[in-house]
Amino acid sequence: MLGSGIWTWSRVWYDHPLTVNTALPGIAAGLKTRLKEIFFTMWGDNGGYCLYESALAGLEMCAGAAYGSAADDVKLYSARSKVIGKFDYQLYTKAADMYNGEQSVILPEWIYWDDPLQGQYITATGNRVPQDFARFTGKIKENIRLINDSGTADDALLTLGAMLRSIKAKIELYDALNQAYSAKDKNALKHIADTVIPDVIAICRKYERSYRDNWMKNAKPFGLEVMQRRSAGMIDRLYEAQLRINEYLDGKAESIEEIEERLTSKVTEGKPFTASFIS
Repeated sequence: MLGSGIWTWSRVWYDHPLTVNTALPGIAAGLKTRLKEIFFTMWGDNGGYCLYESALAGLEMCAGAAYGSAADDVKLYSARSKVIGKFDYQLYTKAADMYNGEQSVILPEWIYWDDPLQGQYITATGNRVPQDFARFTGKIKENIRLINDSGTADDALLTLGAMLRSIKAKIELYDALNQAYSAKDKNALKHIADTVIPDVIAICRKYERSYRDNWMKNAKPFGLEVMQRRSAGMIDRLYEAQLRINEYLDGKAESIEEIEERLTSKVTEGKPFTASFIS
């Protein structure tokens, strides 16, 4: 017997590249040794937050490989998924391109939960692996476009799209804050406080509502409270960012120390941080 995994842990979406790199070699070895039984896990311990329907693509591929089909037979898996699973196999796996098939990747989930003022994770990954971060942001925009243009996007994909729009909005807020504060552009800062941050909050709340609906459709309610606390804390920090900007503009604060710190942060290039900033 072999225990393998459809890679969902530490991910909001099934990680297709990593599953290809880890599960398929085990299946191949099992076929070679005439293994009789194999099972696949989907970890869902405290803090697990994957959109579970996305893992259907991994189950489809691994089941096909276990019965002798080629792992890259997209035509077969797409046809079977459309009839049996009622999901778009190609779109599910394409969405996973935001992961690069390794464990130390830039995780969209951590950017979503990252503190909007301190920006620890965005600062660390953007400075340490700037080319990877640029690739990542391009993938986020591409996935948003694919989901928007698709006529086959289901609830899981629509929820993913809502999260990706939240991430895009947070990255844009991060950049706008850096530019406006560095230039001491008070008009731009006021626009961020009055317009941009409320818009980002609205986008994030829309994702949270979609995520809750998906969770309650597919899982028991236990564990949802962990995710809601994380998101509520992040959204409250968006309100704090708005307050800190207004205090600075009103002369109640000489500076916004959180932004000062990240602008002067000296992080050399290398692997991105893998520690979580969401505790």
